[in-house]
Amino acid sequence: RRLDSLVMRAADATRVPAGAALAVDREAFSRAVTDAVTANPLITIVREEVPRVPPAGGAWSPIVIATGPLTSDALSADIQALVGDEHLSFYDAISPIVLAETIDHSRVFRASRWGRSLRGSAEADLSAVARSAKVEASALRTDEAVEPEGDYLNCPFNKSEYDAFYDAL
Repeated sequence: RRLDSLVMRAADATRVPAGAALAVDREAFSRAVTDAVTANPLITIVREEVPRVPPAGGAWSPIVIATGPLTSDALSADIQALVGDEHLSFYDAISPIVLAETIDHSRVFRASRWGRSLRGSAEADLSAVARSAKVEASALRTDEAVEPEGDYLNCPFNKSEYDAFYDAL
């Protein structure tokens, strides 16, 4: 933020409730970054396969290579030759959005990352969850008290439940 990062500006502009974590509306964030990069006259976007890393000092210098798990074998091999394969890793994560009214609240628990929570009272918790899920807080009440601690509803799965959930994504 102190360096006026485009990514941080976009993240702040598209932030969604996530307790102490920074979470964004994925579509709005992606659109904001894409729009800013596309509008910048000093950035050339190439929307085609680039099978090799352009040579240093060429017309494309300096360059940023933004690629991921679907990188072609040719470009991946070229990047590995440039940086060494011990430095080339791709990580992917899933973070699905689940409607609060579809959760069996008798099976969930609240917890926060790093033991930090921005949560207040249980009633405020229900209201915040309801706002983010666009439902009435009364629809989230169960016979069991909702724990006031923790920014996230954690839904434990056994292996078969997790596999079914993952496959449904």
